[in-house]
Amino acid sequence: MRTIDITTSQHVVIRYELAALRDRIMAWMVDMVVLYGAIFLLFILLASAESNLLEETWFIYLVIAIIMLYPLVMEVALQGQTLGKRALRLRIVRLDGRPPSLNDYVLRWAFRIIDIALSAGAIAMLLISSTEKAQRLGGMVSNTVVVRLNPSQWVGLQELLALRGGNGHAPVFEGIRQFNDTEMLLVKEVLDRVSIYPNPAHYEALFDASDAVSHRLGRPAPEESEDAIRFLRQALEDYVVQTR
Repeated sequence: MRTIDITTSQHVVIRYELAALRDRIMAWMVDMVVLYGAIFLLFILLASAESNLLEETWFIYLVIAIIMLYPLVMEVALQGQTLGKRALRLRIVRLDGRPPSLNDYVLRWAFRIIDIALSAGAIAMLLISSTEKAQRLGGMVSNTVVVRLNPSQWVGLQELLALRGGNGHAPVFEGIRQFNDTEMLLVKEVLDRVSIYPNPAHYEALFDASDAVSHRLGRPAPEESEDAIRFLRQALEDYVVQTR
């Protein structure tokens, strides 16, 4: 699983999981089913009025235009997604955190000629598999990447268990059992974010988390960041000891 950290214009760091080659191929297959299904339906509708439709030059040009423009039109209309990417929960994002522009989508679309059309997809597959940010040429020139919107691997329960203290650990918060694994994993994620990216947005999340936990435990909320970190770490350790 390859990830990438992108800093938004609000100076918030978001960690995305890069879309794997498998996911992008599956999204492309969905797009092909949708695209050629739509062309077939169009043929059926028009064939009733034109018996020799396949011999009509205008129809051939129309089909070529639909096939060529489908990725560009969909990505612009759906803000970085085609129907296949939407089905696979993938999206195009810029590396600088800004929303992709029309020029970005056009650049990605234009380089499909090299990445996909002229090489039967070989160049795209090679670059996606081998480059650090899983980019084909279109992604490199447009400063964009394709990411998963629902990461395949979140912080697991083993991450909580790794916090287990020694046998002599004495729990401090008896009411910690009212929380569940999902809530405690979220607390750990907040602590990890503050440790890796100590910026105002993540400190705000830290205090929000400590306020929520302290409220449910019936304790006063910590006022200093270091106190909040110690408080949440203690809560995590107590949760592991009392529930495992």
